[in-house]
Amino acid sequence: GDAFRSRQVVRTAKNAGAFVRLADGSMIEMAPRSELWLRGSRRGTTINLARGNVIVHAAEQRGGRLNVATDACRVAVKGTIFAVNHGLKGSRVSVVEGEVEVRQAGDRTLLHPGDQITTDQRLRATSIEDEIAWSRDADQHMALLRELTELQREVTKAVDVADNRTDTRLL
Repeated sequence: GDAFRSRQVVRTAKNAGAFVRLADGSMIEMAPRSELWLRGSRRGTTINLARGNVIVHAAEQRGGRLNVATDACRVAVKGTIFAVNHGLKGSRVSVVEGEVEVRQAGDRTLLHPGDQITTDQRLRATSIEDEIAWSRDADQHMALLRELTELQREVTKAVDVADNRTDTRLL
């Protein structure tokens, strides 16, 4: 229930997590041994993750974007659920729901539910289940991810993908 100022550092202890609710309704769940600070502007809010793991439930953004910045990448969203893990080797971004744009070293990658990206080849990919296992709501996140993945498979199967037209004759 405590309020804190912009750029004030929030740290979690060895065996403790935290929840941070932003003014726009977004929720940040912090894993043990995580550190972040917030910065707001007209373009939106930036969560600066210095170290650790966070799961962000981004509320629908009206005028700006919600960003998570590490020294390895920048993640931009408008409304979704995703995780960011940042350590010495780099960052790992995993998407549970919605779309996330990850910018790193001049590249932009759009991630969807079930997708994951790492910022350094030394940082191995893991399952999203392992990535969010520390969360108090891990079971709910995984159920949502399974539901969205199954829905995506059904839609892909139901859509009749026609071959590219190579004939110029009109029917």
